[in-house]
Amino acid sequence: SGGTGQDAAIAFPDAPDIPPLRGRFHGGWCSASDYYRWGPIVRDRTTLGQRMAAWGRSCRHPIAGLSPLVSVEIHQRNAAGRPGSFVVMGRAPQSYSLRAEQFRFACNYDDPTLPKLRADTQLRSSHVTVQVVGERVHFTDGRGFGHGVGMCQYGAQAMALKGHRAGAILGFYY
Repeated sequence: SGGTGQDAAIAFPDAPDIPPLRGRFHGGWCSASDYYRWGPIVRDRTTLGQRMAAWGRSCRHPIAGLSPLVSVEIHQRNAAGRPGSFVVMGRAPQSYSLRAEQFRFACNYDDPTLPKLRADTQLRSSHVTVQVVGERVHFTDGRGFGHGVGMCQYGAQAMALKGHRAGAILGFYY
């Protein structure tokens, strides 16, 4: 989780909004993960925009019409501060809203017409800060790996190694 969990209802919009699956601060328990903190990652603005549009075409999302990518902003955060949605702006008046997981999937979309993404340039999670600077898109302050819902495996292991019992670990995360 990178220390901050995500609401299941944000990551999975068809999921129920129940208190045990709401994002909250998890502290540094999962800091042993290679992806507790990651970045910066720098990507080409044009190729990223093409990748996001290709993802949109594949799942019939309006971002399929993106041309060109102009900016990205965090639109919503959960109660713990983790991004819940992004707004991707194209040439005016283009504006596309993506849930956090959609944003990550769109940025990492593997389209055969585009260059293959190197493993070190893939977004590990949507808990990231994004800034478009000229022809580059900078992803900084990356945290965690995956959707961030529920229990962090690294955090559970760290708690167990410190002597916490299974019930206490589950109680902490849920």
